[in-house]
Order: sequence, then structure tokens, then C-alpha cells
Amino acid sequence: MSDIKSPAQRVPGHVWKTAWLGGMASWIDAAVIVASGIAFTLYLPAFGMNPWDLGVLSALVTGGLAIGALAGGPLGDRYGRKRVFSIDLLVLAVGLALLTFAPSTAFLYAGALVTGLAMGADLPVSLALVAEETPSQFRGRMIAFSQILWGFGTILVMVLSNIVTFAGIDGTLGARILFGHIFVIAVVVWVLRARLPESREWQVSTGAVRTVETDAPAAPTLGLRALKGFGGALVALSLFYAIGNIANNTGGQFSFFIITEIAGQTPQFATVALLGFIPIGLISGIVFLRFADTRGRIPLFIVGGVIAVAGMILIAMTNLMLIPFLMGMFISAFGTGLGGEGLFKVWTQEKFPTASRATAQGIGIFICRAAAALVAVFTPAIAAWNIVALYWGLAVLNLIALLIGALWVRRLRDVQMLRDQDGDTADPSTAPATV
Repeated sequence: MSDIKSPAQRVPGHVWKTAWLGGMASWIDAAVIVASGIAFTLYLPAFGMNPWDLGVLSALVTGGLAIGALAGGPLGDRYGRKRVFSIDLLVLAVGLALLTFAPSTAFLYAGALVTGLAMGADLPVSLALVAEETPSQFRGRMIAFSQILWGFGTILVMVLSNIVTFAGIDGTLGARILFGHIFVIAVVVWVLRARLPESREWQVSTGAVRTVETDAPAAPTLGLRALKGFGGALVALSLFYAIGNIANNTGGQFSFFIITEIAGQTPQFATVALLGFIPIGLISGIVFLRFADTRGRIPLFIVGGVIAVAGMILIAMTNLMLIPFLMGMFISAFGTGLGGEGLFKVWTQEKFPTASRATAQGIGIFICRAAAALVAVFTPAIAAWNIVALYWGLAVLNLIALLIGALWVRRLRDVQMLRDQDGDTADPSTAPATV
């Protein structure tokens, strides 16, 4: 079993740059999802829309993201990381411009779909570039760093929405501000990403460059064909991510509904209470980042998984009593942040070869978001019928995800990364541990 270099080593500046710019895919993901839930609601009166329109617009963003990830991963494996994420950010900017300056509902529908598709395509490709351009002893940390950026994307949207609300800004203008700031940041990121190099590991893997002079290499096997022999890893990771994300998605999408409509609290109280999730998520994300490249990440994940299950059980056993409900949600959010999506991102870089890494991650994201969207259709009705049953069900799902990760995924063989940032063959002694 391989050794792990000390996480105390200083990460080189160029690695941080790649991690920042690649990880901004997660920042944009969070910002768009949170902003759309608020901004589409603000657009309702001005455009004469009804709740059905709101549901369809939200579904277009989520569904587009799932389809975009499914398409973007294989494109990134075939045509290169940089080419795909440069194009998809431009398409994303177009979608965000439509949402920001929309004069009618039709523009909102088009903008929601385009934004979702481009955002989904960006996620697997950008994270693959970060992993492949980072020396092996830092890869876990740099991938986990994208989860920190995800949290900051949420924070900025929440701050802006509160400013808009307390300043008494017109609803339509407030919605345009929320989408507009993401549009500006997407354009800035696109400009800065133009300076990043293409993944050398991808180039070596596909024969775009060679480390020694040889005859022309055979055409590489890419995408889905390159996943032959990795079907078990794909199934395990997709199940781990999709099942474990259902409770998180329920908390993110329906906590406001549950607090106001089921628990009978005011919207003002719900807004303030939900702000507490932001520091919880950031703290747990920082803890996971600290252990992402060490053997301690699996014990940390197991402890976090037990905590996440306990949070759901606390809510179920107290039948939505307000204080235990909030405690249970905070506890579960903290536990999930010690592994969860962050560990999925790290594992997908380690368990799949370069030629299919983005494809595998895109499939996992597609399955996860599609499952979350399907469950979300029934969640409000289940919550209104029997809130206790809902949270017992979420506790079971968290437990299943924990068992899949601890007993199945972690035992899968790691795939040795081809090359490190400096172009030298990766040292097997620095490969991430599988425990």
C-alpha cells in the first residue's frame, strides 16, 4: 500500500491557479442553482408567470446540467480539456445573458436550458484538468478545494439576495442583479482560463504529444470505450454519489418549504435559519480538504457518514420539533461535508484512466442530478403526508451511501496518473491511498 506525503507541503502557486480557475466550475454551479431559485421567483409577477412556469424553469436548469455533464465528459476526453471548457464557458455566458436581460418568458426558458447545458458540460472537464495538472501529492486537496468554492458561490448569492431584499429593489431588477453578477464572473473566468495550458497528461494519453520520439502512436481509445473494465467502478461511484446526494438535495431545495409550510414558521425565520448552513458547510469542507491526500480521509468519511445518518434520525425521532430539526440539519450537513460530493470528485480522478476520466465523471453527475430531480418531484407530497417517514427514508439512504463508499468504492483499484505537473513520470509512492 502506497505512502502519502505530508499534507503540510506547500502547494506551488501555478497549481493553486489551476485549482482556482478549474474549481470555479463548482462556484458557478452553486451560484446558478441558488440564484435561479430566487431570481425566477422574483421574475414571476413582471412576466405574468405562475408556479408551473417556476417549476419548469428550475427543471430546465437541473435537467440541462445533467445532460450537459453527460455530453461534456466524452467531449473533453476526445477533444481536450481546454478546448471544451473554453467553449462551454462562452455558451454559459450567452445563457446567463439571456437570463439577465430577458424581455419575456421565452427568453427565460431559452436561457435556463442553455445555462444548464453549459454548466453541466463544464464540471467534469474542468475538474479533470485540475487533477491532471496537479502533482499527485496535492491532487486530493485541489479537487476538494472545488467544494470550498461551491460554498463561496452560495454565500455571494445569499448576500446579494439579502441586499436586494432589504434595499427594496424592484423584483425584476433584483433578479437581473443576481444573474448579472454570475454573467460577469463567467466572462472573467473565461478570459483567465485562456492562459491555462492544456492537460499534458491528456495530451500524452491521446498521443497529441510524445515523451520520446517513436513511430506515430495508434489511435487512442477514448470516452465510453476506454471505460471497458471499469464498469464496476462507474456503478459504485454513481450509486455512492446519487444516493448520498438525495438528502443534501432535499435539504437544499425543500428546507424553506418544510420550515414554513410544515413547521409553520415565518419566511423571515426560515431565511435566517438557513443562513446557518453556510458556515457549517465551509468548516466541514475545510476539514475534508486538510485530510484529502492522507490515509485519514476514509476514517473521516466514515465518521462524517455516521454523523449524517444521526442527523436524519434526530429529526425523524422528534417529529419536526423546531430546535431538534435545525440541529439535525446542521449535524447532517457537517457530516456530509467530511466526504460526500468532495470525496466523489477525488475518487473519480483516481479510479478512472485519463482517456475516460471526464466521461466517467459526467455520467456520475448525470445519474446524480437525474435521481435528485426524480425524487424532488415527490418530496413535497411525502413531507406533507408524513414528515417522519421522509426523514427515516433519508437516514436509510445516507446509511446506504456510507456502506457503498466504505465497503465498495474504497476497495477499488486506483489508476496511476500518467504524469505530474513537471512532466516527469508520476512517482508511485505519491499515489493516493485507497484506504
